[in-house]
Amino acid sequence: MATIDLVTLSDVRTELELPVADTSRDTLIGVVITAVSRAIHTYCQREFRTEAANSTATRKFRIPVGSRLLDLAPYDVHDTASLGVTINVEDAGGGTELTQGRDYLAMPYGTTNGGTYTSVEISRDVSELHAGEDARKFGFTPVTVHSSHWGFSTVPEDVKRAAIIAVTANIDRRLDAFGATQDLIETDIGIQPLRAASFALPTASMALLGPYRRTLGAF
Repeated sequence: MATIDLVTLSDVRTELELPVADTSRDTLIGVVITAVSRAIHTYCQREFRTEAANSTATRKFRIPVGSRLLDLAPYDVHDTASLGVTINVEDAGGGTELTQGRDYLAMPYGTTNGGTYTSVEISRDVSELHAGEDARKFGFTPVTVHSSHWGFSTVPEDVKRAAIIAVTANIDRRLDAFGATQDLIETDIGIQPLRAASFALPTASMALLGPYRRTLGAF
């Protein structure tokens, strides 16, 4: 099981109602679980499960010149206890470490009850730091964000359900699982997809994931 996996092999086997003795597709199911989990992360631009070691990592970002909002997409932070923000970081390191509550706030402000922080708002008082060499030359200021709490603390149940639906749709070989139709009049044209798009994430999964899709600047 990959660290990014949103559901377990057991979850999918139960959904497919596979006999206990039938393990012939377990390897394939595991591969599809990981592929679908990555597709969901990409589709939502969220980090339901993190691949950071022990949920700890320092990640690089850029703040456009003239902006004080640092969007953490496609990542999430579920606790600010270990959050660290350093601005004007050069390739060799260095930069200025900011103080939480004085120099920046994790947003949405006051997030509780399993919610996550999706951006960082930089204080006007430290805006002069937003003027390094890269900012002058390329229009952005480099920033690093450190946290021991990347990702969601718990994967939401509807996100798990969306993953299970998507995995079983990719495993199940029935036509209706893929949203395909057989033309009963002109049978020579064969099976036709309902729309010209990838079926990695079925419509039912996308409907469940809709509330979690990240929109820049929306809190």
